[in-house]
Amino acid sequence: MLETRNFKGKSLEDYWASLEPYEIPVTDKNFLKQISIYAVYAMQTYCFTEENQISDDMSVGIKVAYNELIISVKGREKLDDYDYWRIRGNRFQAYGETMGVDKLFYGKFSAVSVKFLAIIQASIKKSGIQRIIGIGHGSGGVYVTLALLQLWWSYKGQFPNLKIKIVTFGQPRIGNKEFARVVNMIPKQHFEIFRFTHSTDVVPHLPKSSVNSEYWHTVSQYWIQNVCNCPLETRILKCQGRIFPEGIFIYVHESQVCIDVRETQWFDAHNGPYLNLMMGSCYEPPFSLNSGNIIWPLLNLPLP
Repeated sequence: MLETRNFKGKSLEDYWASLEPYEIPVTDKNFLKQISIYAVYAMQTYCFTEENQISDDMSVGIKVAYNELIISVKGREKLDDYDYWRIRGNRFQAYGETMGVDKLFYGKFSAVSVKFLAIIQASIKKSGIQRIIGIGHGSGGVYVTLALLQLWWSYKGQFPNLKIKIVTFGQPRIGNKEFARVVNMIPKQHFEIFRFTHSTDVVPHLPKSSVNSEYWHTVSQYWIQNVCNCPLETRILKCQGRIFPEGIFIYVHESQVCIDVRETQWFDAHNGPYLNLMMGSCYEPPFSLNSGNIIWPLLNLPLP
């Protein structure tokens, strides 16, 4: 049994005790300020027009800011899709030799993957910037993750200075444990994921797993406790989950502390608040991302 195995010469209990805590408070205001800017980009995907649409299910916006190439993606949110994911079942599409990705996500992404990757490549060559920030809310987070994974796996030789950071809000699970393991093993200095969830959004806990179809998230999760009247920087946890040694690999499962969702809490909370912003509809925030001297309203810090 797993509980009796040794890992690196230690019992499983001692190995876990030697690691960092599973849930770490996030108090770095500069980090939160930067993520808050990315949250605005995620919110503004709901202002996309037909010019941004690359399929019936996906829209893409690309902007150069702060010497970063920001790729924002909006997926087409359908309540029927989320109802479908609440029913447990085997819905994986083979992805590579051993990985599996949810069939619905795979089908929608593969239909536009060539076009999507061509847009990203052209943007990198035109701007000369290889520091990529992928942003999305809900299924938009899934599609930008799949696109930038494909960019990394297929074109990192073409772009030797490629550095990818993905920031998602309320993203559902994408694939199986092997998919999560392979993605988690990419060196963080080249490819890093920041998944933001909040305490009453059920969508990050979908699709549901079954005995023969187990969905796993990639690391790292940042969980926002929205059910408290306290400053933002005191209610965000980095949730690392439990680490399970299996052979030579390390699997990181979802944190049980950072799950506070009940079945009665459904789609209403999916749009937020995320870092005090509401996703899901087009409105302009009462400040400008292009102004160099404004006070950032979420944390009372000036923009960089």
